[in-house]
Amino acid sequence: MKTYSTDTLLAVLYITISSFVFGILPVHLQAQDVGRTILLQDADTRLPIPFAHVACDQFQGISGEDGQLLLPADRCDDLWLSHLEYGQRVVHATELDQLLQDGILTWKRDPGVILQPVTVLALRQGNRPQTRQQFTDQDWLAHDAGDVLTRDPGIAVIRKAGQYGFDPVVRGMKYDQLNLVIDGAQSCVAACPNRMDPPASQVSLNQMEKVEVIKGPHALRYGSGLGGTLLFTSAPAGFSDQLGGHSRLSTGYETNGDLFRTEGLVGFTHRAIALDLNGSWSQGGDYTDGNGQSIASGFNRGSFGTNARFRINETNTLQANVTRNLARDVEFASLGMDLRRDDTWMTNLRHEWHGGGQGLNRWTTMVSGSFVDHLMDNLLKPLDPRMMNMSTAARTQTYGARTEATFLLGRHLLYAGADLRQEKASGDRTREFLMGPMAGKTAIDAVWQDSRITNTGIFAEYHHDLGRYRLIASGRVGLNQATALDPAATFLEEYPDPDVMQINPSVSLGMIRTWAKGWTTSLWIAQSQRSAGLIERYIHYLPVGLDPYEMLGNPDLKPEINRQVDLNIQYDYAGGRLQLTAFGSLLQDFISGQKRPDLAPRIPSAPGVRQFINLSEALMAGGEASWIQAWPASLQSEIHVAWVYGEDRDRDQPLAEIPPLDARISVWGSWWHDRITPRVTWRQVLAQERVSSEFGEPTTAGFGLLDMQVGIRILPVLKVSVGGQNLLDEAYAEHLSRAMTGVMPSTRLLAPGRNIYVTASFDLGR
Repeated sequence: MKTYSTDTLLAVLYITISSFVFGILPVHLQAQDVGRTILLQDADTRLPIPFAHVACDQFQGISGEDGQLLLPADRCDDLWLSHLEYGQRVVHATELDQLLQDGILTWKRDPGVILQPVTVLALRQGNRPQTRQQFTDQDWLAHDAGDVLTRDPGIAVIRKAGQYGFDPVVRGMKYDQLNLVIDGAQSCVAACPNRMDPPASQVSLNQMEKVEVIKGPHALRYGSGLGGTLLFTSAPAGFSDQLGGHSRLSTGYETNGDLFRTEGLVGFTHRAIALDLNGSWSQGGDYTDGNGQSIASGFNRGSFGTNARFRINETNTLQANVTRNLARDVEFASLGMDLRRDDTWMTNLRHEWHGGGQGLNRWTTMVSGSFVDHLMDNLLKPLDPRMMNMSTAARTQTYGARTEATFLLGRHLLYAGADLRQEKASGDRTREFLMGPMAGKTAIDAVWQDSRITNTGIFAEYHHDLGRYRLIASGRVGLNQATALDPAATFLEEYPDPDVMQINPSVSLGMIRTWAKGWTTSLWIAQSQRSAGLIERYIHYLPVGLDPYEMLGNPDLKPEINRQVDLNIQYDYAGGRLQLTAFGSLLQDFISGQKRPDLAPRIPSAPGVRQFINLSEALMAGGEASWIQAWPASLQSEIHVAWVYGEDRDRDQPLAEIPPLDARISVWGSWWHDRITPRVTWRQVLAQERVSSEFGEPTTAGFGLLDMQVGIRILPVLKVSVGGQNLLDEAYAEHLSRAMTGVMPSTRLLAPGRNIYVTASFDLGR
């Protein structure tokens, strides 16, 4: 029987689906004179909307940096508009005359639009009646971005502590398979080998305006992002002709865990400078699960920062951001040690040149640095008997640089640039023996081996609007170089040459088709490649995985390759939206772990040693469905379901840590001019029985949760919210929560039981 390669099958699949879904026909373009101008403005901020695509009969164009849009001199029929952040809009011929007379078209952002496989979670929303995710003042107060991301059913988190260090999982992809970026360039690397401090925990949410979760390897402008990209964007600092100021103060309290949070921001603007100062503090204690058992989950978390923007002249601006994060005495019920101290500095310097018009339209250059100093130990653990004291002091440094040019060339939009990112990690583990034959002795184990990875890349992303069709193509080529500057002797016995250099090409191609009567379809195909991270290459006998086996890094790992297809179908109608998304992903050289019976663990209680290896092939597939509907009495509802399937084809068993089907039903309202905003949410999660026997992964029971809240705007500047989470006091565990230490039989970390909270926010606006 004749066989076909994966590449051939994907190509045939892409062509077949394209022909069926899009019915692509030749598009004939004709040049037309332009003679009429309108201004595109954001309906909330009144700022211009750049790079909006327009089609009017056979004419196509793009709005400039100033939001100005040129239309043909001859009258045309329907005017079709599209934008990645504002969605699709049609101005019919009957409305066009009035629009031309007014000269201004206002447009609301639509965070629910998925032109790419992307979810936009708005942290500072205006009055938008049709949003996929609505957030409250709690999000400014949130001390961990990973927790906020779980508002999307397609995003789960790995939990090792009750209230801190939530590590995002997007469609079953996790850790270095995801690319987390702040303001287009900045990133951070966990210093803790057990990822007590994942990159998401270092994001200061009270500085952020939104996060875009691009699911799949399609955001190649910002990195390979094998399984997805998390783009956090800080709130813009605008200039004003007159001296102006703004401020905000929020606070909140939760009964379950005695959790207290507060955050604030103050700033001013003028012609040439805009400055924001912000800070937040959160602390909590042990919480009670649905069975009435107390879970060790105390923590202290603070964040302080400044964001300054300077207008050098009409075309040049300079922006500087400095953030200081700290954490103290964070209890991790699922780990053998707790986080005792975490000190992080994050800096970012950005220059923008705005040219306007055709050709080179914008040029952005930025440099960044992130520095993490982390200490964990077991001194807070109630061990009886206490066999040894353990501590690990670790540090990471991340340096980044990026330059990107934006070109407007008629109907074409092109982003092109280059970037550099270097990650360094160092630190050792100290073991002080208190009992047994080694009592009185101390052992020091190499953990990171002073490892370093440098990624250098060039990238481009091209947009071409063909009326009701839109083509988006992107590519990246990266050079990955890795080394261990101080390798342990036992590591060199396994890998005499720990130095690595690999080239990683990636490409993504998408086609969006806007149909009549509200239908939109989009199809994306991509192949992305990423090299192994610091843990996968250089970790040295530490239990950092799902089970308690000690892991041994492997610098000889091949790059992981993801070949993925995404299909999205969206139907908009008066008062609602239906959306279906499906994806399939073939993973070559998937990075996993394999037991090494010939190697002895460093800690006798560990069951053995695993080595990072490549599996020849793995499969992930799944999808999401959502329905948003507006109802009478200013009510709206949303139903959202997400499901993922993962298969280890080498071992013919399920992949580990795949979240189960997650469904949410929400109903919310806005009454008396937004003075009262109630919301009720039911979450239903099915049992997960497809688990990995290789890693001894236990099954998880299904559960249902009821949450309610109501926001009351007492004054124009004062809003109070009262709500309850898990009101039925369900005893449940998320499937990706790790098992608790010191508990027999082994059980997953249970989530908090019933929790009542109140928040208040005093906001003088921007």
